[in-house]
Amino acid sequence: MVAEVKSLTNNFLSDDALSFMRLVHASYGSSHLMSEIYEDIFKHGKNDKPFFLNGEAGTGKELLARAIHLVSGREGAFVSLNMFSIPSNFIEGELFGNSTAQNPGLYEQSRGGTLFLEGVEDLPQTIQRSIIETLKEREHKVFFGNRAFDSVPPLLIFSSRQMVQADKVGFIREYTMDSGGRHLSIPSLRERIEDIPVIASYYLNNFAQSLGRRMRFKREAIALLQEYSWPGNIHELTNVIQRVASHVAADEVTLQELREHMPKAPDFAQSFCLPELADACLASYFKTLKGVAPAPKLHSKIMSEVEKPLIEHVLKYARGNQVRAADILGINRNTLRKKITELNIDIKSIS
Repeated sequence: MVAEVKSLTNNFLSDDALSFMRLVHASYGSSHLMSEIYEDIFKHGKNDKPFFLNGEAGTGKELLARAIHLVSGREGAFVSLNMFSIPSNFIEGELFGNSTAQNPGLYEQSRGGTLFLEGVEDLPQTIQRSIIETLKEREHKVFFGNRAFDSVPPLLIFSSRQMVQADKVGFIREYTMDSGGRHLSIPSLRERIEDIPVIASYYLNNFAQSLGRRMRFKREAIALLQEYSWPGNIHELTNVIQRVASHVAADEVTLQELREHMPKAPDFAQSFCLPELADACLASYFKTLKGVAPAPKLHSKIMSEVEKPLIEHVLKYARGNQVRAADILGINRNTLRKKITELNIDIKSIS
């Protein structure tokens, strides 16, 4: 991992930036998806163009923004503003201050450094438009009272949650793209489960060291971490690991000990609408018969039509691992193999 960072950053980053990127690799993973993010940061971080980071809550957008700041080589401060925490009618004042030098605003404070604006999807369109207009006006000029001086503008980094509609961040994204900036989509933890062993071990080691201990996960415990979907991403994962480090007495964390501290999955029967969907589909089917007898072997036909997509989705979730898929389904591996053949499931296209 260290060799990989060095190869990408040789004669390029300061010692502080290189150390920070090693930390990012260790604490956020180095899968193919994350390596693409790092390469983009290494390649474009010094271009002084804005970045737009898009990702679910808990994916580490602020940490990556700090990585961009360090890669840029800027000597000024890293200044962040969370849009969630400030009423929209105060945003512009917080960013640009007033006409006196006593309150220059965060934009002026971050000149020569980086300004990270988090949660821009919560800004009304009118505020987005006004901010963009002011940003364009203030590029390369610093205002004190009515006087303007040339100065280095801050590197701008914006972020938003993954699932917001594009038009909710339209002005910000348009400004980023028009300025020659970069749009990075940060993958969720469930999209890169191969990173989970490294991330989990890193944080368990850190939390254990703070308690004067050494701990590690047993293999089956790591497998359980990889099976969970982590809707809160790395933030949720680290909370679980911190609880484990605080409450598990043994140096090796077993499957059962980990289960006691894992988030409780929602009850399938309560959260899933399959019975209602099946009832509606069957009602529609029998309505179309108009007195004609149903097709023979109706039970087998309906069971196979439900069972086939179920097995396909589980195999896809298990990344083609039939042992893991059989365990999730609650059947033995031989039964799963038989059903794959009977239902004509193309295992090669899944794995």
